[in-house]
Amino acid sequence: MNRLFMIIHSPFERNEVETLCTLVKRGDGILFIKSGVYINSYPNFPGSLNISEIKIYGLEEDLEARGINAVSY
Repeated sequence: MNRLFMIIHSPFERNEVETLCTLVKRGDGILFIKSGVYINSYPNFPGSLNISEIKIYGLEEDLEARGINAVSY
């Protein structure tokens, strides 16, 4: 992995996702933690990102705490 980005805020609170999409390149990874795990319900993600070229992670404890199924993540 080249770089690892961490998103901790809900995509509905801040514009981190739009900024992230301009920075992430092939071989990078994204770790969604805390309220960032709500990315699975954000309609504009992944936008123009080719997510087959990056690694996506979600912290299991944060997913469980928010009632999100890790398998569908």
